[in-house]
Amino acid sequence: MHVEFVTKPTPPPTLPKDPLARPIYYHSEMDNDSLKRGFKAAFEFSSQFVKVNFIESNAAHLRGTECDQRVLSSGVSNATIRSPGFPNRYPPNVTCRYYLDGMKDAQNLEIAKLWFESLDIPSSDAFCSNGFVALYLHGQTENDRPDRIYCGNHPPGLILSQTPRLLLVFNSQNALAGRGFEARLQFITDYGIPGTTAPDSVCEFFFESASRKSGTFNSPRHPANYPHNTTCLYHFNGKEHENVKIWFDTFNMMSASPTDCTQDWIEIYTVYPEKEDRPKELLQKRYCGEMGPAPYVTERGAAAIKIIFRSDGEGVSAGFRARYEFLPEQRLEKTCGETFEGEAGGVFMSPNFPLKYVINSLCDWDIIVREGYQVLLTFPAFSLEGNLHTLGCKGAILRIYVTDDPTVPAINMCGPFAELPSEYRQILSRSNHIFLRFTSSVKSIGSKGFKIAWTEVKLPNVTATEVSSGPTEVPAYEAPECEEFQCVKTRFCISQSLQCNKLPNCGADDDSDEASACPEVNKLDLRPIIISCSSVAGLFILMIIFIILFRRKRRKHHQKKNSSTTDGLFVRYSLTQSTDTLR
Repeated sequence: MHVEFVTKPTPPPTLPKDPLARPIYYHSEMDNDSLKRGFKAAFEFSSQFVKVNFIESNAAHLRGTECDQRVLSSGVSNATIRSPGFPNRYPPNVTCRYYLDGMKDAQNLEIAKLWFESLDIPSSDAFCSNGFVALYLHGQTENDRPDRIYCGNHPPGLILSQTPRLLLVFNSQNALAGRGFEARLQFITDYGIPGTTAPDSVCEFFFESASRKSGTFNSPRHPANYPHNTTCLYHFNGKEHENVKIWFDTFNMMSASPTDCTQDWIEIYTVYPEKEDRPKELLQKRYCGEMGPAPYVTERGAAAIKIIFRSDGEGVSAGFRARYEFLPEQRLEKTCGETFEGEAGGVFMSPNFPLKYVINSLCDWDIIVREGYQVLLTFPAFSLEGNLHTLGCKGAILRIYVTDDPTVPAINMCGPFAELPSEYRQILSRSNHIFLRFTSSVKSIGSKGFKIAWTEVKLPNVTATEVSSGPTEVPAYEAPECEEFQCVKTRFCISQSLQCNKLPNCGADDDSDEASACPEVNKLDLRPIIISCSSVAGLFILMIIFIILFRRKRRKHHQKKNSSTTDGLFVRYSLTQSTDTLR
């Protein structure tokens, strides 16, 4: 102990910024006329005071206190804390405070993980009246209500603070004889992400259907900026015959451009049961900038979803916030959809077309044609919100799976049709089966939607080099004879029943099925009908006018006639009256 008495004017001492590290100062203001008598203090050395040798070397005794200590993290560090005298009996009537502080700055945010190796604080009742350990997990002070109070001899389970500071208070007032406690402390990075963390404290989180059917997840520390040089993994594991649905409410990752995902990004993987003929994980797409992922529901046969978040050492941003839901396959609520099988062609539309589609929609269309044939899709109308190249498809998306092979990514479509790649004007399946899924999010603003025509087409046998045009492959030679209708440009062979139905069944640039061979009845000119209808309507109006005028004229004639009859009767009556008077 050091005491210094100063009588000359001096500036006040410079105090450490951390109040827990400050020494005790006493300063008194006096008038110049006051009697300066100095001070008198008492001190005592006693073996009854708590010996601070129970404090570990990586902790600091707080000066001016009997046994308070502070453990300050040096970055994902460990420590041990004990009660005074442990493993021997603790002294009575003692209160010791343990300030356990994790790191907190722009790039680091930690919480304290605590578990008790030993606990022996006897008490005569269940209220811990004879000593206890109190825990404050939300950064409170000792004056606030503690989150946990323990006594007895049964150590509690793992404890996590909710803020960088965990305050532990050991109190032995009115204590019975006991050995106290010993606890292990570990500071771990707090990513601010819900979910079950991996045991090694890396940024890896598990969302299990068995634990919770729906919830949220986010980038590290969202809505604050995520830290530099961070990699996080998110696992969404459903039960058998369950689908996983995810959608993003906000998305903003640092990127030089929406198409240059080399800085900060996320990747979405579909996870399949292990089989020899396909990989376990299939990358759907990488996203960055403000082009957030579209609403996504796992395909049939998928077991889980994995998402990887990655930030580099340069700029940072707010990241993302998203939601997930596990849905049983048999209870997957679909807004619309249909299965077409054994037909030559048809049309289907988005829900409510041509009005705005509804939010939170899920529609599936399965199209199966004969073996040896393929499915051709054309788009008489298409307009979804978003933009495939700039804004992304966060509100709504149409995914087209041209093959049953899961290693072939789906064709994603959103935004105005004119801004889609030219090869998307028509899409051809790679087999006799094609699958389409339309999904809109709960925050969708809606758009007109789409009208899609599908056609069963027969391609010629492949004996020459094929010309690839995006999703559609058309042979570059003359097709063999077609037993039905053969399209002029694309050379597709389609059903004759599809001719003259005013749909592009031959392809986006081939209208040969709607050409001059169509019967005149299908080329009905509406102009004569319109003229005839207009003439009939005109005659009808003229007739009504004539009838009204005729009735008005007749009514006037009757009124005039009635008036003349009344006058004649009056005259005759008057004459009769005059004759009687003469008699």
